[in-house]
Amino acid sequence: MGVTYNVSTFIVSRYNGIVSQYNRIVSRYNGIVSRYNGIVSQYNRIVSRYNGIVSQYNRIVSQNNGIVSQYNRIVSRYNGIVSQYNRIVSQDTCVYTLGELLGKKDKG
Repeated sequence: MGVTYNVSTFIVSRYNGIVSQYNRIVSRYNGIVSRYNGIVSQYNRIVSRYNGIVSQYNRIVSQNNGIVSQYNRIVSRYNGIVSQYNRIVSQDTCVYTLGELLGKKDKG
């Protein structure tokens, strides 16, 4: 009976050692997974921040394009006014004499 008891104790002790080693491996694996999840979480925060910066940059570019467009409309309007002014001056120089442009009346 004593030999059977010693064999049973050895088997249980060996089983407990294997379970303990398995638990250590699982614990280490869980630590690695936890660390990996922390890195992924940090990566996601960085990507989110980057996307926010890109979005803000795109809003600034869009606003700048609106300002440039408005500026171009003003320049176009100014060029139209200058063109109209040049047509009026061209017509005036054809209609009036030099004396009339200088404000002198002809003695006739």
